[in-house]
Amino acid sequence: MWTAVSAPATSSKSEERSSSSASIHRAIPCATFACCRIPTGPALFSGDTLFNAGAGNCHNGGHPDELFETFETQLKSLPDDTAIYPGHDYLLNNLGFTLDREPDNEVARRMIRDYENQDPANALVTSMADEREINTFFRLQSPTVVAKLAEEFPELGDNPDARTVFLKLRELRNSW
Repeated sequence: MWTAVSAPATSSKSEERSSSSASIHRAIPCATFACCRIPTGPALFSGDTLFNAGAGNCHNGGHPDELFETFETQLKSLPDDTAIYPGHDYLLNNLGFTLDREPDNEVARRMIRDYENQDPANALVTSMADEREINTFFRLQSPTVVAKLAEEFPELGDNPDARTVFLKLRELRNSW
């Protein structure tokens, strides 16, 4: 059973533990001003924040800096066996972006081949372990990702910080 939680969208620190259910509810603002439910079991219902192999856009009121903070302070620390249930299925398109930014990512290449004809009613559920391998927004220190990004943004140099890489990736993804 879920308990509704009202949390201000501007506060990424809002959290409530429900005594009537085994869940933790956290406000994780970014792509849209909304709340996400995180069960105490290994699952994340990520709405428009985290997609399989991708990150939410910020066209509907969110901010890329908040999206980065959510990835960095909340999502990155989730256990590897956390199942990801995004609000939409953009897996193939997001894997295409991953391969555009990281053409040597064999896991993403294999996954795009294996799931190109998947039944939407039986869609793949990735885990955080999968996301760490296929989601460019979790691969901010990958030498290939950084090198490809520097081709588009030469001012980045050889060793940009994670926030800068994330924000530039989000910028590219907006028009990709």
